[in-house]
Amino acid sequence: MIPISVYLLSTGLQLSAALYALLLIRLTGRKAAWISISTALVLMTGHRIVSFISILSENGQMGLDIPELISLAVSCLMLLGVHLIRHNFLSINAAVTSRRQSEQELRWVTQRLELATRSSNLGVWDWDITNNIMTWDDQMLELYGITRETFPGGVDAWHNGLHPEDHDKVIEECEAALRGEKEWDTDFRVLHPDGTVKHIKANGMVIRDSDGTPIRMLGINYDITDRKRMEEQLLKSKEELELKVTERTKELLLTNEQLKAFAKDKEMLLDELDKIFALSSDMICIADINNGYFRKINPAWEKTLGYTREELLGKPFLYYVHPNDEEKTLALVNKTRASGTTVFDFENRYLCKDGTYRWLSWMSNTIAEKGITYAIARDITERKQSEEKLRKSERQLLESQRVAHLGNWDLNLGFQELEWSDETYRLFDKSPESFVPTFNEFARMVHPDDHATMEANWVKALESDTTPYHVAVRIINDSGRQWVMEAFGVVRRDSCGKALSIFGTAQDITERKKYEEQIHQSLREKETLLRELYHRTKNNMQVITSLLILQSRDIDDKKTLQILEDTKNRIYSMAMVHEKLYKAKNLSQVYLSDYIKDLACALMESHNADEEHVSLQVDVEMIPVSIETITPLGLVINELMTNALKHAFPDNRERRITITARLNEGEITELRFSDNGIGMPKNMNIRETESLGLTLVRTLVTQIDGELEMQTQNGTTFIIKFKAKGIPARI
Repeated sequence: MIPISVYLLSTGLQLSAALYALLLIRLTGRKAAWISISTALVLMTGHRIVSFISILSENGQMGLDIPELISLAVSCLMLLGVHLIRHNFLSINAAVTSRRQSEQELRWVTQRLELATRSSNLGVWDWDITNNIMTWDDQMLELYGITRETFPGGVDAWHNGLHPEDHDKVIEECEAALRGEKEWDTDFRVLHPDGTVKHIKANGMVIRDSDGTPIRMLGINYDITDRKRMEEQLLKSKEELELKVTERTKELLLTNEQLKAFAKDKEMLLDELDKIFALSSDMICIADINNGYFRKINPAWEKTLGYTREELLGKPFLYYVHPNDEEKTLALVNKTRASGTTVFDFENRYLCKDGTYRWLSWMSNTIAEKGITYAIARDITERKQSEEKLRKSERQLLESQRVAHLGNWDLNLGFQELEWSDETYRLFDKSPESFVPTFNEFARMVHPDDHATMEANWVKALESDTTPYHVAVRIINDSGRQWVMEAFGVVRRDSCGKALSIFGTAQDITERKKYEEQIHQSLREKETLLRELYHRTKNNMQVITSLLILQSRDIDDKKTLQILEDTKNRIYSMAMVHEKLYKAKNLSQVYLSDYIKDLACALMESHNADEEHVSLQVDVEMIPVSIETITPLGLVINELMTNALKHAFPDNRERRITITARLNEGEITELRFSDNGIGMPKNMNIRETESLGLTLVRTLVTQIDGELEMQTQNGTTFIIKFKAKGIPARI
C-alpha cells in the first residue's frame, strides 16, 4: 500500500513535464518533436487521474502497486530530463545568439574597415609565405595598376611592380624583416604597366610559428605620391629660398646670424648687442619722442660731440640741433610721433661742446604706441665738406671752361643724341632753350673745306681702339662769326668692342692759331737765317782751306806742309758738318751714316789712299746726332783716319779700314774705327801718350762725355761710346 500523496506526486510530476515540454515548444520553435512529447505526458497524466478516481470510488484504499512506484520514478526522471534539456537548450541558444551577434559585429567591422581602406586609398595584403600565396584586396590592385584577372597571386606580383631603381633596396629590407632584424616599415616606388610611377608607403607584421619561422606576413600599402610631390615642391621652395638668402648682403647675413644666435641663447645675444652698442662708431640712441629726451646713448655720442653722457641725457635733443635745422627736425619728430614711420638719410647739424657743428645722417624707426624711437646717426661732416669742395671745384671748372672757351660734348652713337655743356652752347652762339644740338646741325656749321678732314678723323677714331678723335676745323656760326674749333674725343665701347658713344671737348683756338702762325712764320725766317749762317760758315771755312793750300805752295819743309795738310782736313771735317746741316731738313741734327761716309771718302781722296789700294768699309746706322756732338766726333774720325793712312801700312800688306756705328740699349752709340795695320806699340797707354793726334782724340771724346777704348789685336781698333746730346730719346 502506498500513500495517496505518492500517487498525487507522480501525477503532478507528469503534468509538470508536459508543461515544460510546452514551454520548450515556445522557446525553440521545434514544434513537431515537443508536441509529441507533451501529448504523451498529458495522456499519462490524465490516465493517472482517472485511475486515482476509480480507486477512491471503490474502496478508498491504494494497495502497494510496484508499477505505480515505477511510474512515479519514471515521472521524476522525465521531469528531470525535460529540465536538463531546457537548461542545455538555453545554454546552446545563448551561445548561438552570441555567435550571431559576433558575426554581425564582424560584418559591421569588415564593412567599416572596407569603407576606411577605400576612402584612404589603403590597400591590405596577406602573404602565405609557406605556400607563396599573395592575397590582395581591390585597393591593392588599384595601387599597383593591375586588375584581378592579371594578378598572378604570388609574391612575383609584388616584385614585378617594384620600380627598377628601388627593387634591390626593398627586397633587402623585406628579407631583413623576415629575419627579424627590423620592422617592415618602408616606402618605395611602383611602376604601373602604363608607365605611371606611384610612391607607396608600406607597413607589415611577420607571423611566425612556435619555432620562430616566418609563416605569414600581413600588411598595408597606401599611396604617398601626392605627399612626395609636396615634399619635392617644399624641397624646391626651400632651395629657392636658400638661394635668395645667400644672395643677401653681408650686412643682412650678419644680422641674420645675430637673430639666430638670439633664438639659441637670448642672454648671449643681448650681451653681443650691448657690445655692438658700446663699440659701434655710429651714434646709436633710444629717445622718447613725447618728452624729447634721450633715454640711452652709446659712447660714440661722447666721442663725436665731446659732451659727457650725463650732459647729453640731461637736456632735450632739440637743444643740440642747429637753429637753422630745428624747424625741419621738429616737423619730422611730430610726423613720426603720429604715424610711426621709418626715416632714412635725414640730415641735420648737431652742436659740439667746442662750439662747432657736425653734420649727422639719421636712420630711425619709431613705435608710435610707445612713444619711442630707435635711431642711428652717422657723422658725415667730412663728406659734406668734400661735397662742398666738389661743388666749388665744379663751379671753378665751369668758370675755367668759360675763361678758356672750353666746352664738352657727348654723342650717343645709337640714338644720335648730342649733349652740350653750357660753354659749348656759348661757343656756337646758341642757347639750350632754343636749340637742340644734333650731329647734322653741328656738321652744318663746319666750314665746307674742313668736312673731309673731320670725317677722316671721325672714321679713324671709330675704327681704332687706341686712336682718339682729334681734329681742328673752322666753324661758321649763324651770326657769320668764323672761329677755329679744336675737338678731342674718346670712344666708349661695350665688352665686344662696339662703339657706343664719344665723349670729348671743344675749344676755341682761334687766337692760339694766330699765335702759332706767327711763331711758324718767325721760325721759317730764323730757319732761313740759320741755313744762310751754315752756308756762310762753310764757305768761310772753305776760304780758309783755300788759303792754306795757297800758302803750302811756297813752303818746302815737309813737316810744315804736313801740319798745314792736317789743319786743312780738320777744317774740312768741320765745314762738312755745316754743309750737311745746310742741306738737312732738320737744322738741329745730322745722321751719322751720311756724314761719316762722306767724310771718310773725302779723307781717302785727300791722302791719295785710292792709289795705295786701301779698302774702306763703312757700316753706320741712321743715328741722328746734334751739332754739339757731330763736330768733335768728325774731328776724332779725321785724326784716327789720318793716323791710320800715315802710319798703319808701311809694308805691302792688304790695307783695310772699317768704320761701324750701332745704337745700343740706353740710347748709347758705339762707334768702332779699326784697321789691319801694324798696330800700336804694346807698351803704349792711350791715356798717357804725348802724341798730338791721340791727345786731341782723347780730349774730343771727353768733350762729348764719351768713353775711349783701344784694342791692338790684328791691327788697331778704337771704340768710342757716347750718348748724343741735344737729341730726344727714342720712344
